Amino acid sequence: MEILESLALYSYYGKPEYIPLFACRMIQLSLRHGWCSFTTFGYALYSVVLIAHDDIKGAERYGKLVLDIMEDKKAWYQHCRVNAVIYGIVFTHCRPLHLCLEPVAKAYRDCAKIGDSEWLVTNAALFATLSFQCGKELSSVEIFLNEAEERAKKWKTTTGFHNTRPLYQAILNLMGKANHPTLLEGDAISFTKEISNERGREMVQTTSRLQLYQMRVAYMFGDLDLAEHIVQESHGTEGIFFGKYEACEHLFYHGLVSFACARKTNEDKWTTFAQDSVGKMRRWAENA
Repeated sequence: MEILESLALYSYYGKPEYIPLFACRMIQLSLRHGWCSFTTFGYALYSVVLIAHDDIKGAERYGKLVLDIMEDKKAWYQHCRVNAVIYGIVFTHCRPLHLCLEPVAKAYRDCAKIGDSEWLVTNAALFATLSFQCGKELSSVEIFLNEAEERAKKWKTTTGFHNTRPLYQAILNLMGKANHPTLLEGDAISFTKEISNERGREMVQTTSRLQLYQMRVAYMFGDLDLAEHIVQESHGTEGIFFGKYEACEHLFYHGLVSFACARKTNEDKWTTFAQDSVGKMRRWAENA
């Protein structure tokens, strides 16, 4: 069970399509051989699978079930990992984002206390992203990311932390700390180098985040041509986020750029792209 849990964590970065396999296998083993401390993570992971397949109500039910099991069994050892999944991914679709911050922050602090380096990085990335999405002061998110990275370096777990780099660079751009505000190029990461790097492209989560934040800053700073290019490159790829709230942001900015391009060019494809984004977001909004 512990091996399956670790496989699920790392498959999220490169092969998220394997997550349903790991989730169902963990639940199958628990039903066959009985409950163990890792069972809660298996159910939590399954709730992410439901989110990724647009069953938000079902995912919320499983999320509540996991928390009830942890309360009943006093299985708090797993909360550093379960909170990351439930509050960092599942509940972001059905509860106010700011209510998800503190459970993820607590999981991060507790990971630091017990020396769980793998999930420390995961919780740090989720907390920083949620803080940004909640509109927290950008300088405070920057300070947090710097401190978290120092901890990751101390424990030699910087590989997973690379996934936060696109967000970090977007924050620097928005704070005026980049030479070219429309380009995701700077001290944190280089969009051009990462996209052209074959090994980097295998990390699909990082690639999708690069495209999201590049599209975002390009649109916000008025480079519609660049934003248009990113939309065409990444159209229909929101599933790679596999349930994370960034999938909503992806569609939101896709819709904004598509509407702007439809107004500019009067081409039908942009209207279709925009309507596709609106339709998907409308379905999600029913559970928000």
